[in-house]
Amino acid sequence: MEKVIKPGIFWVCDEGGDLDIIYDIEEYSPDFRSDFGDEFIVYEKGHREVWKRVSEKFFDGKYAKYAFNDFPRGRVTYDSDEQVYIVDVDVKLKPQFSLIKPKIIEIFELKKTQYHVDKHYKSRLGKFNK
Repeated sequence: MEKVIKPGIFWVCDEGGDLDIIYDIEEYSPDFRSDFGDEFIVYEKGHREVWKRVSEKFFDGKYAKYAFNDFPRGRVTYDSDEQVYIVDVDVKLKPQFSLIKPKIIEIFELKKTQYHVDKHYKSRLGKFNK
């Protein structure tokens, strides 16, 4: 069992040839139960809600001029029943996910993980949108 659960959200941004990941993480004890039910420990803020703060904080703010939905994004959730992290990503990341996956694993310190495409995430800009 995990000692600390770290759900969060992230964006995969690209400007000037860089592949940058902007993210935000919360920490919970494994026995925490959210408003989403007993099974899942979820990062409870939305991408729109935290974009301004994190986009100004990461990479000297070079992405702050963009909207929260300009770049592909994803969410990391913990399934308490299965004791596994679930990573939901923008469908546009699927072809390149092998490049991104190691960075997500490192940032969120993931162990046992499942990956899913979430068709609700729709981004507008970046090389992943071609």
